Amino acid sequence: MRPSWFKTEEDRSLPLQAVSRGQRGRSFLDKTLSGITGFLKDAIFTSEWVTQKGLLQCIEPKSKLIGILFFILTVSIVKGISILFSFSVFSVILAAASSIGIIPFVRRVWLFIPFFAGLIAIPAVFITPGEPLLSFFGLIITRQGMISAITFVLRVAASVSFIVLLILTTKWDHIMKALRVFRIPPLFVLILSMTYRYIYLLLSTVEDMYIALLSRTIKGHSRKEGQKWVAGRIGFLFHKSRRLSEDVYDAMVSRGFDGEVRVMDNFRMKMRDYVWLSLSIGVFILQIIKI
Repeated sequence: MRPSWFKTEEDRSLPLQAVSRGQRGRSFLDKTLSGITGFLKDAIFTSEWVTQKGLLQCIEPKSKLIGILFFILTVSIVKGISILFSFSVFSVILAAASSIGIIPFVRRVWLFIPFFAGLIAIPAVFITPGEPLLSFFGLIITRQGMISAITFVLRVAASVSFIVLLILTTKWDHIMKALRVFRIPPLFVLILSMTYRYIYLLLSTVEDMYIALLSRTIKGHSRKEGQKWVAGRIGFLFHKSRRLSEDVYDAMVSRGFDGEVRVMDNFRMKMRDYVWLSLSIGVFILQIIKI
């Protein structure tokens, strides 16, 4: 592993793409590992917005978590495409007010979620009885089925938008501590926290192994050789992760770990936190009354 001072900024952000930039064609390994690491780092491990001075960053984590959950509950019960679209627009406004770039936020939510949600909703377009709208290879698309599919996609996209806002504007440790408000068992919180941390660690290990492979290789790898290398690294990584979990737990116990996860930061609610909670709970109650 190269020391941190030896790496350029480009190496730190995109190590796999950087080492293969001079190649005309990208190998199976390069495409696979670059895609996985790039997606995980961009979707899960980005922390550049947590330290920004925005609206959601200033809200106390427990209040923020409760408010986001109420918005998600509201999205799950409301009916009507226009209302769901309004919640999606509201999430974009919250992102802009929290100093999150609108384009990166929309790209995270709307490039992948509608596609996968749409695949799930496709059968509803054909099997939902109602007024015929189009005929497609003998299959009838109904108006009610199309409305149901669009409603489902918007509901999923709006819910994911609020979850992404929570992740992008809150430190992971603070999210874990805020979960204790709901009396979630400490063991579950510990497992979730450790999983988040060590996915990143094992991901960096995979990158280091691949960079080491490239540094010892003159010519490119064929697809078969790449698949064989991946299979061998999967077994090695499983063994390494098992040993790592045992070593980390022994180290924690030796330092007095008693099963309780403690975060040094103290949470104190302010007026803006009460306003945030009142807004989220008020919107939820309003939709309940309408139903």
